[in-house]
Amino acid sequence: MSNGMDLPAQVTVNTASHSSGSETLIVRVDQPVEGIDFNVHTLLRGTDGGLITPTSRKVECRWFRSKSRRGCSFENCPNSNRIATIQNLQNGLRYCSNQCFQSAFHNKNKKSSKSSSNSILVTIDEKDRKFISVEPFQEENGWEIISNEKTYVPSKEDVGYILRVECRAVTPDGRISAVANSKETPIVVGLPKPAPPRSLFTNPDSAKLRHQMGMKFDSSKVRILSYNVLADIYATKQLYPYCPMWALSWRVRRKILLREILAYDADIICLQEVQQDHYTEFFYKELEGLGYQGLYKAKTRVAGKIDGCYTLYKKERFRLVESNTIEFNSVARAIARTNAFEQRNDALRRLLKDNVAQIIVLERLDGDMSHTQGGNTLCLANTHIFWDPEYSDVKLWQTHLLLQELERVVRNRKNIPLIFCGDFNSMPSEAVVELLKSEKVSETTKPNDPCNILPPVQSITHSLGLISAYEHVTGNEPRFTNYTGHYVGTLDYIWVSRDSVLPVSTLLIPNEKTLRGTDDTPLPNTRFPSDHLALCVEVEISPTNAQAQTLSMNQYQMQ
Repeated sequence: MSNGMDLPAQVTVNTASHSSGSETLIVRVDQPVEGIDFNVHTLLRGTDGGLITPTSRKVECRWFRSKSRRGCSFENCPNSNRIATIQNLQNGLRYCSNQCFQSAFHNKNKKSSKSSSNSILVTIDEKDRKFISVEPFQEENGWEIISNEKTYVPSKEDVGYILRVECRAVTPDGRISAVANSKETPIVVGLPKPAPPRSLFTNPDSAKLRHQMGMKFDSSKVRILSYNVLADIYATKQLYPYCPMWALSWRVRRKILLREILAYDADIICLQEVQQDHYTEFFYKELEGLGYQGLYKAKTRVAGKIDGCYTLYKKERFRLVESNTIEFNSVARAIARTNAFEQRNDALRRLLKDNVAQIIVLERLDGDMSHTQGGNTLCLANTHIFWDPEYSDVKLWQTHLLLQELERVVRNRKNIPLIFCGDFNSMPSEAVVELLKSEKVSETTKPNDPCNILPPVQSITHSLGLISAYEHVTGNEPRFTNYTGHYVGTLDYIWVSRDSVLPVSTLLIPNEKTLRGTDDTPLPNTRFPSDHLALCVEVEISPTNAQAQTLSMNQYQMQ
């Protein structure tokens, strides 16, 4: 292979730090991961120590791979990026720890064992008794060149090997102004395997409930996904110290997130914590290039990176009829101008939290009822309510305001079906969920209201007739939808109109053992890219709610 650079084909592991001429090139590398763009970070300083702009110099790179594998040979090794320092002289395989060595040995013997159930003796085939000729473990000093580009994408063949990069800065006239000391990477790790498939649980009473409701439902089900994807601005080592930095990085998490989202094959997707730049550079290109149409609404924060809500639907199944957004900050300021708040300045300081919501109306393009006049539209809402437990009054204020707007939209369109998704940052026992579920808030549940931002408790109501899709299908809310080292609880919900939307199936929440995996850590971890779990439900939708019979809540409880 032509190397394209005037650098030696063979290099040694230890290279002294030096510079050529009067400039210094500093190189930094991260953890390489299979299938993920791997960039070299470079910094060039001049004679006075000042930075030299990248446009005035071209940085040329050359990548090498170690000739022998450096990673652990145990298939289920929990330390995929640890260098192997123990060798089995029987077969030459290398391991990162005594535990992996013993586990691999045990697994091999289990496969070849002919022992009876009451014997602990292991019989090893004669051929396995013979030691083969292996080269003892030693520091590798041979490398093979694999790329001359600044960006390299590790392949499956690179997993378990170490990479090495050499860089130099070149002036526009071709003069080499600086050569950096070579850098070795940690062991290339494989892209984590997908988490075990989640089971789809179907309500056995769906047929009976369909009959009780006395309406014809579209036989074409609609699958809905709601997912807080954890914005990169919040994915920090301070919040999640148990997660490897490479697994927290956006370049890795985005690939795992996309793989997971596409696997659900949802007709409607409601995402929260989608960072604005990642919406533009990643989600929009990937999802809307695969048959989805979407609307994004960023939070109203002025400075810094911003996250928001992203609502999508399959273009082959739906058409956008109407879209609205709610900026809770704008509503709070508008109310303050009417002097409705007793403590105006304090109330505003408490309410201005930048949260937003989306409300859209969709028309069905397929299914049994797609051509039924007035019966082929539905209302869809997506929100992310404020997070802080010390601001339960703000959470309730935001939720009540959003419900009032949803009532207006649904009523103006003759009570069309409603699907309401989001991260509500509230447990099932708290006022926000009580309001959504019971259409009112009790005095005992109403949160402390230090700035009097809430109306009287008897006015905190709505008449949308909502049920929780998960509770309806399984009989209970999930035990948790947020599972981190500092908090475990249910914060995410999918609500639907009880008179016109019939939840049929839900994707069950994995158990803790599955979530923690071989890493034995909370979320996020190497297989679960967010601190939240995706909610996914399948529903049947009535063509219209105008003639629907209103049923009491006990008809929707599990028998």
